[in-house]
Amino acid sequence: MERAVNDNDEYPRGTALEILAEKWHDEITREFIMARAVEDSDEDLRIIALEVLVKKWKDETTQKFIMIRAYEDEEVREKAFRLLINNFLDKNDT
Repeated sequence: MERAVNDNDEYPRGTALEILAEKWHDEITREFIMARAVEDSDEDLRIIALEVLVKKWKDETTQKFIMIRAYEDEEVREKAFRLLINNFLDKNDT
């Protein structure tokens, strides 16, 4: 987890998040990744965190979390809305 937070480069931090979600698909890992989606200073890493959440936890909790991030974080707003549309919008509603 330290690498996912403290590495200076976004690529190792993003890879660490993906590996964590793959190996430990539990609520503690999910909460950690959600925290990175809010607290990381790099917008690209916050986007990666949102993508990891959708990939591993495609449920109502993730959907609501991404909606909040789209509202609160202008830097990730466009990508967050795309994730919502591509992963949670019922194609029959369009």
